[in-house]
Amino acid sequence: MPGPFTRYDQMPLDPVDAQMEVFEAGAISIGVEFRLLTDAIAAASELEAARGDTRGPQENLDDRGVSLHVFSEVDGQRNEILRFDCFDEDPHYHYICWHEKWNEIAHLDTTAHGDPLPWALDALRSRLPQMLQRAGAGDVAARLDPAALEAALPRVAEAAWRARFHHDDAAVAADALAAGATGDPVVDADGHYIETAPVFKHFLHDYIQEIAGGDLAERFSQAGGMDYDEMVLRPWGKLGWEDRRADWMTRPPWWTHPARNTLDRATGHLPRLMYERLDEFGLDFAVLYGSRTLTTTAIKDDEVRQVACRALNAYHADVYAEFQDRMTPAAQIPTHTPEEAIAALDHAVGELGFKAIMINGLVHRPIGAAGEAQDPERPNWGSGSGERIDTLALDSAHDYDPFWKRCIELGVAPASHTPGMGWGSRRSVSSYMYNHIGSFGASMDAFCKSVFFGGVTHRFPELVFGLLEGGVGWGCSLYADILGHWEKRNRETIHHLDPKALDLEQLMKLYEEYGGDRMQARLPEVREFFSKLEPEPPFLDEWEAIGIDEASDIRERFVPHFYFGCEADDPMVAWAFNAKVNPMGAELRAMFSSDMGHWDVPDMSETLEEAHELVEHGLIDEAAFRDFVFRNPVRFYTALNPNFFDGTVIEDPARQVVADEQG
Repeated sequence: MPGPFTRYDQMPLDPVDAQMEVFEAGAISIGVEFRLLTDAIAAASELEAARGDTRGPQENLDDRGVSLHVFSEVDGQRNEILRFDCFDEDPHYHYICWHEKWNEIAHLDTTAHGDPLPWALDALRSRLPQMLQRAGAGDVAARLDPAALEAALPRVAEAAWRARFHHDDAAVAADALAAGATGDPVVDADGHYIETAPVFKHFLHDYIQEIAGGDLAERFSQAGGMDYDEMVLRPWGKLGWEDRRADWMTRPPWWTHPARNTLDRATGHLPRLMYERLDEFGLDFAVLYGSRTLTTTAIKDDEVRQVACRALNAYHADVYAEFQDRMTPAAQIPTHTPEEAIAALDHAVGELGFKAIMINGLVHRPIGAAGEAQDPERPNWGSGSGERIDTLALDSAHDYDPFWKRCIELGVAPASHTPGMGWGSRRSVSSYMYNHIGSFGASMDAFCKSVFFGGVTHRFPELVFGLLEGGVGWGCSLYADILGHWEKRNRETIHHLDPKALDLEQLMKLYEEYGGDRMQARLPEVREFFSKLEPEPPFLDEWEAIGIDEASDIRERFVPHFYFGCEADDPMVAWAFNAKVNPMGAELRAMFSSDMGHWDVPDMSETLEEAHELVEHGLIDEAAFRDFVFRNPVRFYTALNPNFFDGTVIEDPARQVVADEQG
């Protein structure tokens, strides 16, 4: 007999649905999957639960084989009752009793029983009622339909042998890591669709013509129809190097989407294909942002910008309507003025039903006189020499508080996805790499500092902000820098720097003693120099307006209010969760953001696996990974709308996160 039997109070890990084929057999169903057990998967899944091994922790694991799962439905819930793990190294099987919460395991002796797969298939055929009884499922045994079982078993056997000899180890590992890394779902906080220009341009032109007339529709077309190629890349490409240097035309991004990986390229363009592949990616839900239309909110013509964003939102609301249980697009909200932002918000959220929004976190404004209209022969890209960056919250041309208030009223958390190329130091005319590296971090840093020092998180304590695609390393540095600056320049310590506090007589004595001939020859001038005080500043406490009285106020105004979109290959995610390094034991709220659809994701199916390398390499633990891929994205999107995930496949676990946050 197989044995010995070992009973656990920890239930086995769930099967990996993405790798399982299920066959109905009357009162039961039988699932067939090929499984891998490696160090990485064991670390992600808790070894004792995955393996049922009583021999203690092991390293250098490399076990694999077909698993057969016997399910029955109880109160509408699929429960596993028996499992046969026909592994190469440690074949075993499970009795699983959900009523009493125990999981009993027996290890097979392959010397006595031979190949575990034929043994398991024979047990299903000849011993199933008795085994169900032992697992505490006598009611299921009583309802067994021998004819249905007999009809299903040949198909089960065929699938089992096929799984043994025709499986994809890479896909099996990726799905196992995705499923085993956490019992919680995975939420992609920032994925991307790729717009199909010939389709959406016609829709948008007709939509604009219908709501705004032919003249505006023609101006829209002349602006490039919102396609990145027409608005940015082709105008830049038509310029010669002399013109590019004369007008200092920043090198824009090029070759930015998958090409050789044709399936991934099509996935970015086709919502239904992306929807069908989410399980392959290990994603339960994805919030999707644009790609080739991200410059729409920066169109300089006010009327064209506003109507173009409205049309774009109408298009995507229609295209993604049937996929809302697992995907939702973000509306584009232009923010050149709070009035246009509120109007766009009311239309997108109030009329079209959007739950997620993308704002233009930075606006390029002319310095002095009004700026020139956009020249269609020049790229709609970056800042000109006579422009400045308006960060919406500090020293802005407008008061955006009515817009922030409207976000709260409508229950949408503003997320900035504004690029940082084309202004500041990122203005090379020849190198996209030079311009791109660190660009989103620079943009998010500017916006985040503005929101903080503009007092927005002080005046609107319930408001949260998404800072996408820039990672979190800059955020950790910013948080520490803010605290460091406050410690040296708060309302008390600033007086250490008051020029009036300088003891001029002591200073002059030190110059006389240590200055040497060169200094001593100019002592009267030195005295006069130090006697002239700096102009009195308009106010001494730069922290008063934002409500900072002590260091803990900085943490409260910063940490819970900012969520950082981080890509799978970003090791700086570890910094966000390092409470030993971050001041005051803070953990910043990093969110998993696949960035699928863009050039830095060579294979969409490997993104989550790549993210889990943070755990495999010992940079973060499983709890932090769970926060990264699930809890933090849910916290962000439900902060102002607790019902964000209602009607989706993750409604219940998302509700639990909301309940935890509320109390």
